[in-house]
Order: sequence, then C-alpha cells, then structure tokens
Amino acid sequence: MSKEQQRTTRTYWWYDMNDGIMTSAELADYLRIAEKSVLRMVNKGEIPGLKVGNQWRFPKVVIDSWMASRMRSAPDEAMSELMRKTDVQVPLSRLMYPGKVLLDMTPADKPGIFRQLVQPLVQDRIIGDPEPFIIRLQERENMVSTAVGRGIALPHPRHPGDVHATRSSVVFGRCPQGVDFDAPDGRPVTLFFLICATGDVVHLRIMSRLAWMLRDVAFVEQLGSVVSEADVLTAIMRKETDPLSR
Repeated sequence: MSKEQQRTTRTYWWYDMNDGIMTSAELADYLRIAEKSVLRMVNKGEIPGLKVGNQWRFPKVVIDSWMASRMRSAPDEAMSELMRKTDVQVPLSRLMYPGKVLLDMTPADKPGIFRQLVQPLVQDRIIGDPEPFIIRLQERENMVSTAVGRGIALPHPRHPGDVHATRSSVVFGRCPQGVDFDAPDGRPVTLFFLICATGDVVHLRIMSRLAWMLRDVAFVEQLGSVVSEADVLTAIMRKETDPLSR
C-alpha cells in the first residue's frame, strides 16, 4: 500500500480503502477512463467530488449512486444547473427539522427498522403510504448493505424519484442496543441516517455531505451520546460550520 493510501485509510471513516475514498487516479481506473478526463469532468461539475486542499477526493458510495443515476436517465435543466454548482452544500440540519430525530429505536430486523425510520416522513406528509418506500429501501438493501461500518448505516432507495416525496428530508435514528445490518466490519449498527430525496442530484449531495461529516470519530461518538433532538441538531449545525467538513 502506498503512503497516500495509508494516509487515507487512517484519516477517513470507511473500514476499507477499496470501499471508501478514491483519489482521481483511482477513480479513473474505476471508471476506465483517463485521469485527465476525470479531472476535466469534475471541474465542470459532471462528476460529484469533494476538494481537500488542492486535491479531489471521491466517496465510492457517491460515485456508485451517480453512475446509477446517469445510466437511468439524463438530468433535467434544473438538475444540471445544480450539478454545475460544485460548491453547493446541503444543510442537513434544515432537512432534519422538525421531528426527524428518533433516539430510542427498538431493535428489529431491517423492515422493522425501516418502518420506524419512515414514520416521521409519514407524519410530516413527506410521503403517503409508507409501504412502497419500505419496499424501495429493502430492494436497495438486497443489492448491498447500506451499513458502512463503525456502527453507521445510510438507508436510501436506489432511485430517489420512485419515492415521490413532497420534499427532501433526512431522518436520524439511534438504536442503543444495536442491530445486525450486514455491516462490512461486522459491527452492529446503532446510528441510522434515512435519506429521502426528491431527485438524484439532491440525493448525491446529501450522501456526500454525510460521508464527509461522519468521517469525524468525535462527531460520531457525540451522536451516540446526545439526549435530545435539540442536541442532535446542534451537533450537526456545529459540524456543518467546520471548514474541514465542507
């Protein structure tokens, strides 16, 4: 392993470099295109990425979702405009307020966890019948677990547009006892971020934002010990103002 790979493996929260952060060279190899093509596309906003210092980094989960959306359909004019604005950040605290925090979830199987997480969306009329959404979540889960290691999972549908949500939202759930979610590191999941987006680009922005916030071990530990919805939102708002998480 190169020094760069060793540094990235230590720094970021994914359990495995191959399933975590990619450099531009690694992304080029992953996409089977030239590295200069990757850099040209990301600078034009055609590939989602995050800049650290003067170098680009690419969360693999975001790239996989981006590729799925590209294969599915071309973005409309509004989505294209957002994609070009590479500095746009999604304010997670606004997407989670109010009532999108569950601190004492009951241990259950995956469908049972999904049913608990979607209830705030139903109550806020963001979705109607929860069952189609739960089916979409399970379909995505059947492809590969949305658990990412270190006790964290990011449940989301494969195609955000299929959910027909009235607006984008994120539900934070905590199950102190932990549940088996087929995590890559084998650890039970205690922290859930359910992602409900109105379209592919917003979905990618949320995924990317979460990925870079959750790399912070201290922040994750704080989410595991907060005692109220206000504490969760305060922690997230403070983290969002951290320039290292942008």
